[in-house]
Amino acid sequence: MRIPTATLAAVLVFGAAGATAQTGDWRLLAQDGPVDVAVDVGSFSGPPDRRAVRTAMVSREEGDPFAYLIVDVVIDCDTRTINAVAMAAHDAGGEVLQRRDLPPESTPVSESDGTAATARAACEGAEISEIGFESAPAFVAWATARRAG
Repeated sequence: MRIPTATLAAVLVFGAAGATAQTGDWRLLAQDGPVDVAVDVGSFSGPPDRRAVRTAMVSREEGDPFAYLIVDVVIDCDTRTINAVAMAAHDAGGEVLQRRDLPPESTPVSESDGTAATARAACEGAEISEIGFESAPAFVAWATARRAG
């Protein structure tokens, strides 16, 4: 999946091993940018000024080598920056194709890629969509069908 570098760097948190957990209370977070993004609302953790959360991302671009990414991010609520710390790339069957920790690289949150919505939910307790999924693969199936049709 060719996630734009800024988006990938912006939207990845709990270490590479944690980046594979896929069950939980996943909610749609963004569907208007280059990727569809869902967040596991049960994964929010950390102090009020530095929040961590797990996200799932599905690219809208055709021909990407990955079906989806599970990306862990840390949000600095005071500076409004986000740091992707780990990611796991999956194929359509859910198999992990690549897993890695990411170098520290904070970027400003942005309305264009779902990171601002992630920051509002994590830092301000903003309401998250009622569109929910029992797992990351369920979100991926929904996003893929939406993109196709």
